[in-house]
Amino acid sequence: MHLGLLLVLLQQAPPPQPAIAKVEVTPAAGELEIGHTLKISARALDANGQPVANAQIRYFVGSDNGEVDSTGVVTAGYAGPLRVVAMAFVPGQQGSTMGEAVFRAMPEPPARVVVDPMPTRLAAGTQLTLVATAFSKQNDRRPDQATFT
Repeated sequence: MHLGLLLVLLQQAPPPQPAIAKVEVTPAAGELEIGHTLKISARALDANGQPVANAQIRYFVGSDNGEVDSTGVVTAGYAGPLRVVAMAFVPGQQGSTMGEAVFRAMPEPPARVVVDPMPTRLAAGTQLTLVATAFSKQNDRRPDQATFT
């Protein structure tokens, strides 16, 4: 190949795309009530912390207690840790890089309280220790502390 033609071809070739070094997910953590949604976003960054042009993001749920759609809207399914993975790649290039966010899926507000034991009679001067447990309308146990008056 002629050297002049090689130089022309090299000048016309697009510059190499920087590799994805990190995927930044925002927000990266938090709490979300069951059935509620939250919009997350992700961006692919190179080794210098600059956004990678043409990078595409795909979202996946890394646990079985919720879901995420293609736009990054997360829906909590039931109480517990909810892990969301954002995978970034550049079309035409090999490899991908992942970032994640971890949310705590919380039960909805208390809908009922169970008192145990449920006293039917109590003699004057005796003591009885009661324990109250709060539950959501889906019957998920809540961590709320009860007070008695």
